[in-house]
Amino acid sequence: LVPGFEYVLVRDGFYPKPIGLFLLCECFVPRALEVHFSLMPEAWGLSEIIGGAFLSWVWENTAAEALYGVVPSYNRLAKRLALAVGFEMFDQLPQSVQRDGRAYDLLLLEILRPQHAMVA
Repeated sequence: LVPGFEYVLVRDGFYPKPIGLFLLCECFVPRALEVHFSLMPEAWGLSEIIGGAFLSWVWENTAAEALYGVVPSYNRLAKRLALAVGFEMFDQLPQSVQRDGRAYDLLLLEILRPQHAMVA
């Protein structure tokens, strides 16, 4: 594991192996973290529940005031999940990432700590 990164494994009682992974790392903004995630096909139908539970864990266990993420525009499922759990798009970098020789926009997303969430 890489120092300065937090890894959060997602497990479901029905599957012996993890069904997802969240990665938190320091960010370009003070008191904020950057988040990346990957969910296995076994998480299908549970992604919003998993995402919401992860956010609750972040607000309860870190002092982060915000989370930031980047999503390539071709990754519609990641964008849909991020928006469903409360992230908002605050900027877009046009034609800044490539996949299969085609340029796509990079979406910049953020979510702020809810006012009722206590700081860890």
